Amino acid sequence: VIDDSIFSILRRVAKDTGKGYYQEIIRLIAKEPTGCTVQTLCKKLCLTATPIRKKLGVLKQLEVLDSTGIKKGEKGRPDEYWRLTPSFANIWTKSGIGD
Repeated sequence: VIDDSIFSILRRVAKDTGKGYYQEIIRLIAKEPTGCTVQTLCKKLCLTATPIRKKLGVLKQLEVLDSTGIKKGEKGRPDEYWRLTPSFANIWTKSGIGD
């Protein structure tokens, strides 16, 4: 049985080991109700699109993130907005890692 003390230890381990760009990407996306585009993440993290897209792909495979394409005009590719999956958003909120 996991009680509050064990959960507190697990939360601390997750915070200490989960640092880096993955956690920053999740934190930024969690703050935006409509989601974030790759361009927004590039500006906020000072990275180019290629490493961000790779990290987003990993997080999508882990079912942490999902994306939605939103067409802004008649021409061109739709903008892709990345959001937390509902199940992970619930875990993220309860864990306190994003605080």
